[in-house]
Amino acid sequence: GGGIIRPPGPFSFISGAVYYLSAVAAFMLHAVLAKLPYRKSLLVLAGAALFVGMGVSGSRSTVLAVGVVVASLALLILVRPSIAGRIGQYIVIAAVVLWLTSYLPIFREGLGILSDRFAEGAEAGETTVVNGLFTRTGGGFIEGLQVLTRTPLGGFGLGVGTNGGANFLVGHAEFLLAENEWSRILLESGPILGAAFLIWRCAIIWKVGRFAFDEVRRHDNPLPLFLFSAAFFALLQGPFGQPTSLGFAVSLAG
Repeated sequence: GGGIIRPPGPFSFISGAVYYLSAVAAFMLHAVLAKLPYRKSLLVLAGAALFVGMGVSGSRSTVLAVGVVVASLALLILVRPSIAGRIGQYIVIAAVVLWLTSYLPIFREGLGILSDRFAEGAEAGETTVVNGLFTRTGGGFIEGLQVLTRTPLGGFGLGVGTNGGANFLVGHAEFLLAENEWSRILLESGPILGAAFLIWRCAIIWKVGRFAFDEVRRHDNPLPLFLFSAAFFALLQGPFGQPTSLGFAVSLAG
């Protein structure tokens, strides 16, 4: 209709990288453990692409999300110790692929930018890189509880904190209430309904997580656990007002 088509903003690309790459990691780990009929050369190329994607994403959340998927291997080995023998050679291959990938100029440039973001985040919070990462993860929950002191009982209105609501109210996309998802929900719906919705989301995480754990323990099926790990952040604090986060939460958890 003669309108201007605008590309999605940087936040959309960063948010997409978090879920895309964590999902790739989940399916790759499943392919290795289930011994799916993929050529090793294909898995090596996919692993290299995953490392490059993490390096150029510029997102600390992406590194953390992929790390959660990889960390789920520890739970898997704890429940099924025999799995450790299946992944030994692939750990060596992954280390070699990472070493070779580190020579790619695009990866080295992206990794430098990502390292600067880690360092800047630590300097801003006057803490270490590791503590800064944990603070970034847990800060959303703390901020959500802090907004309760300035939230009316009925909230400011459902959808006011989303980009669609901002476009409708002020004519352009911005965070009218809060960028953080828990804060947005509480400010929109109030302390009673907002808290009930957050408890419901946590209950979904508990239910899906138990199902994934039972699949490993009873049926030696690791895929649900990997998918749950990839969907964990989307379910817990992913902005459901954003189609990317909502879509990945529904598809991965479903």
